[in-house]
Amino acid sequence: MALHLRNDALKCRMFPSSLGPMSLRWFNRLQHSSIHSWDELAEAFVSRFITNSRKPKPKEFDSLMSMRMKDSESLKNYSSRYWEVYNEVDGGTEDMAITAELRHSLSKRPAKNMRDLMSQIQQYVRVEEDRARTRGEIKDNATMKDQRPFTTPSPRIGSIQETENRLPENEQLIFFSDEDLRDVQTPHDDPLVVKLRIGDSDVKRVLIDQGSCFEIMYPDLFHGLGLKQTDLQPYDVPLIGFSGESIRPMGQITMTVHTGPISLDTEFLVVDVPSPYTAIMGRRWLHKLKAVPSSLHQKLRFPTDFGIMEIKGDQVASKQCVMAAIKQNPPGAKQKGKKRNILRSVGDLNPDDRTKLVNFLTSNVDVFAWDPYEVPGVDPDYIQHRLNVDPHSKPVQQKSRRSAPVHAEAMQQPGHDRMSFLDAFQGYHQIALSPEDREKTAFITPLGIYCYKVMPFGLKNAGATYQRMVTRMFKDQIGKTMEIYNDNMVVKSKLSQNHLEDLTKTFRILRLHKLRLNASKCVFGVRSGKFLGFMVSHGGIEVNPDQIKAIQELRAPRTHKEVQRLTGMTAALNRNALSPLEKVGLALIIAAKKLPHYFQAHTIYVVTQYPVQAMFHKADFTGRIWKWGAKIGTLDVKYLPRTAIKGQILADFVAEFTPTTEQEDLNKTTFQENTPENSGWWKIYVDGASNARGSGTGVVIITPDETVIEQSIRLDFKTSNNEAEYEAVLAGLNSAKTLGAQQLIVHCDSLLVASQINGEYMARDERMAAYLLKTLATPSITVPACHIHTITVGPCWMDPYVHYLKEGVLPEQKKEAEIVRRKALRFWLSKESKLYKRSFSGPYLLCVHPDIVEDLLFEIHEGICGSHTGGRSLAHRALTQGYWWPYMQKDAVTYVKKCDKCQRFSHSVHQPAAELLPLVSPWPFAQWGMDLVGPLPRATGNRRWLIVATDYFTKWVEAEPLANIRDKDSIKFVWKNIITRFGIPKTIISDNGTQFTSKPFMKYCSELGIRNVYSSPTYPQSNGQAEASNKTVLDGIKKRLEDAKGRWVEELPNVLWTFRTTPRRSTGETPFSLAYGSEAVIPLEIGLPTLRTSEWEPTRNNLAQSQALDLLEERREQAMIRLASYQQQLKKGYNKNVRPRSFQQGDLVLRKVLGNTKNPTDGKLGPNWEGPYRVRSVTGVGAYHLENLNSIPLPRPWNVSNLRKYFH
Repeated sequence: MALHLRNDALKCRMFPSSLGPMSLRWFNRLQHSSIHSWDELAEAFVSRFITNSRKPKPKEFDSLMSMRMKDSESLKNYSSRYWEVYNEVDGGTEDMAITAELRHSLSKRPAKNMRDLMSQIQQYVRVEEDRARTRGEIKDNATMKDQRPFTTPSPRIGSIQETENRLPENEQLIFFSDEDLRDVQTPHDDPLVVKLRIGDSDVKRVLIDQGSCFEIMYPDLFHGLGLKQTDLQPYDVPLIGFSGESIRPMGQITMTVHTGPISLDTEFLVVDVPSPYTAIMGRRWLHKLKAVPSSLHQKLRFPTDFGIMEIKGDQVASKQCVMAAIKQNPPGAKQKGKKRNILRSVGDLNPDDRTKLVNFLTSNVDVFAWDPYEVPGVDPDYIQHRLNVDPHSKPVQQKSRRSAPVHAEAMQQPGHDRMSFLDAFQGYHQIALSPEDREKTAFITPLGIYCYKVMPFGLKNAGATYQRMVTRMFKDQIGKTMEIYNDNMVVKSKLSQNHLEDLTKTFRILRLHKLRLNASKCVFGVRSGKFLGFMVSHGGIEVNPDQIKAIQELRAPRTHKEVQRLTGMTAALNRNALSPLEKVGLALIIAAKKLPHYFQAHTIYVVTQYPVQAMFHKADFTGRIWKWGAKIGTLDVKYLPRTAIKGQILADFVAEFTPTTEQEDLNKTTFQENTPENSGWWKIYVDGASNARGSGTGVVIITPDETVIEQSIRLDFKTSNNEAEYEAVLAGLNSAKTLGAQQLIVHCDSLLVASQINGEYMARDERMAAYLLKTLATPSITVPACHIHTITVGPCWMDPYVHYLKEGVLPEQKKEAEIVRRKALRFWLSKESKLYKRSFSGPYLLCVHPDIVEDLLFEIHEGICGSHTGGRSLAHRALTQGYWWPYMQKDAVTYVKKCDKCQRFSHSVHQPAAELLPLVSPWPFAQWGMDLVGPLPRATGNRRWLIVATDYFTKWVEAEPLANIRDKDSIKFVWKNIITRFGIPKTIISDNGTQFTSKPFMKYCSELGIRNVYSSPTYPQSNGQAEASNKTVLDGIKKRLEDAKGRWVEELPNVLWTFRTTPRRSTGETPFSLAYGSEAVIPLEIGLPTLRTSEWEPTRNNLAQSQALDLLEERREQAMIRLASYQQQLKKGYNKNVRPRSFQQGDLVLRKVLGNTKNPTDGKLGPNWEGPYRVRSVTGVGAYHLENLNSIPLPRPWNVSNLRKYFH
């Protein structure tokens, strides 16, 4: 039916084939020409079988007429029981249902049709459930207990009552009269405050406000309902009050508001402001409810299916809320608050200066603004902003915004005794936007289309416009008594008594041009303050201490997300930073710009140790490096390396610290007393300090020739002052020892350290004792130790030949003596008693002792000239080098076999290591193989992946394109494409992708009794059926696509249809026939009819279809036999090339290097195997669980094809 979605006639004709016995009887009784479209048929069917209940045995109409509601039975249960019996009546019509007893049990108004009757039943069920719900009585507000008592009217406040006013059918009139004022205290001006049921709670103090376009929820109700911040949805549009103030909501939440039988899902905006009300119900809720409120009558009336209902207001709660609001905002509080905010911004001055400054600011309060409605804006005739967006205009490249150097230099000038820091109130918005450019800033909101009338903050050149305005305004004060950068202004005075005069001039200009200040950001009469991120004081500009504190108190990252955030911050800081190599290139570019005539007229030699030429000529550089290279390439610039200066430095050092020959001779011949004043003593002055920021030491060494050497060391661990002194002494002694000093005098300013080293004080503290032991107990001169190793050579096979050739002595045993005498003819003994073997093709070969055979093989195989050849080549190479020993080729093969590098870099084994194990499904759709294909070319909906599932029995394929490869997408695919169509499978085979191995997916399958089987990593043959289906589907898609590769999603259904209707080689049948018992009608049979389509007759076709279904089991068994035969043929051919490999528990193996474990920097030079790993257990046929040498298990089993034995 999917091929004919728009053919109503065909769908109506095909519809009876899907009906059961009872629904088919209803369909056959439909009157002729009563159905004109598919929609009418669907509506009639849903109305008839709304309960979707079927009984095998039909009942008579008498059983329906005799039904009665039981005493303890609810209307909902009675209605369900009634429709069950009605559906079982044979020949029942809508007239029967309408005229039956259920209609008289509900309402006297007759129902027009079946749909109307069902609507009446549902309304009465809701009323019944609402009345059964327990509601609490309205309680007094705990915060208002001191108010006078109020007599509650006799009808319950907030209750819903049905009025007696009745109109003709389908006409309900809502009106109020003087009769409704009987229970209301008049006269009054109270708002309408009611009690509503929101969610599952009764909520008091709910204001009905027709002037509000939103429903508002305040914090008392938000927390009282047990809601949390995570329950809110984001809402970024601010709320504007009638006085112009804006409030940004915390978020929005949808709650159900119950009013009698009507329940409406209402969106509330949660605002974090104090209010005597718990919530405000606005126009949207009133309009949806079709309610009419009357604050005069203190009632809210709304229509229902049972008549007009009303909600009574609570005048007591209304008066209490009004009184609470007056206490929160008394008259005149706003003006007093303005002056109070101004007084807070006054600095710490003496009483006289403070009084004068306060009086001045109070008298100029009109220069300040507290909300946007108090800002008149600068006169447009003075300045206005224009948007030069003419398509014919040349685009202007904007520079990055930063403070100009002149502003920083001006603020660095010290000597200002008093300063005031001013900030304009939304300064950019005080400049008008050109009227002809306002439409260019239009934007769309949920409330309508708006445009800017003032200069927005987001414009790139808004700062330049504002800077031009203030520069023009204060051109006489800038540089003298003012410094301005955009909306940040500083009024500075060298003398404190002149500061008020300077402020007067500034305020006069501000008032003249209607420029308003932000009182909360202004500071007056201070000696220091923050300006452009720096601290400005009497001494000049300094670093902002808040920024230093922020860096010092920066918390170390603890989570993966915090590490990423810190990395992003450092990357942003270094984005514009230059490396040392780029700095050299920039210096060369600047020099070329400053001195173009020199660079163009002469050859320029650049002497540098950096590879500047390589940087400019490198092809993969882009951006500024590429521009610099293009500029330098037009000039004659040559690069020379810097000459080495290390040798000169060493020569100067030796000349400085080597004593002269005359001084040495004088010391030998002349007697001189050995005192500290003589030149043979070295002097060391040390000092150490510790504070909260860290510890450090300082060392000054004075050589005998008065040369001063200074050294400073920062300690990266916490110490006390005395410990720092010890560290300084140790550092000085180490430095003196390095310089070769023999006689030292150490000066230390710590009496404790000096006395402990001299032995006058005892080191009682453990740390002091450790430092003292380090200082005195360790010898200053280390004597190198001499180690003697004895090499012993044991007996070997050469001893009998050496004794025979040297002394003529043979072994005692005759047989062994005869062997030695005969083989000795092939050996020769040199004068040094070295045994040689006579070679057939070359010089004599030196016989090697067995103890050094391994060392010789190591040198030839892995030494300087080693090439890691094979065992046979290694033995021949040793032979050609002139060495020989028995079984040398066997030893060489064994050595190469155990070589770690030869094993890890050996070739991959492509022969199968285990026999083929075919998988068989016991019945159709019991075992599915799933796999993920992609990424594919991006298609509509950002879909780049294809998930494919194949049934192992019928070879039926299900596939669906995906935009994401998450576990919830896999769960949705299994439910939609497998379970709901073919039932719950027994086994699902997949790879080890996270979308199949995640806990949610495994839990979902286990709850349904599905067994998950996973293939070995990098061994797709474990799930060969899925891989084969993937290949067939992809091949079909490739052949259908041309240049538009993104159309693979549209071609996927065609490929799947072809796959399902094509006979498979393994079964000899099409997947469609094995699934449904007959072949599908393909589009070709529509244009070129076959016998079954041209001679189609319903009765004969139904009989043939039934016979095909009866023979389907036999057909499937034959397909299973063919499948088993086909698998045996494949297994026989596969097993011919098998080279069996197996391991035992505890064996060491190497694992093939995979794509995700390969080092990307190795390229083609990386190893083919990694490890070794230890076999932990044998999982199955050809599968093993591994662990590393530290007994840490590896996830998932590994197939034997990816393993090889490791020899050691």
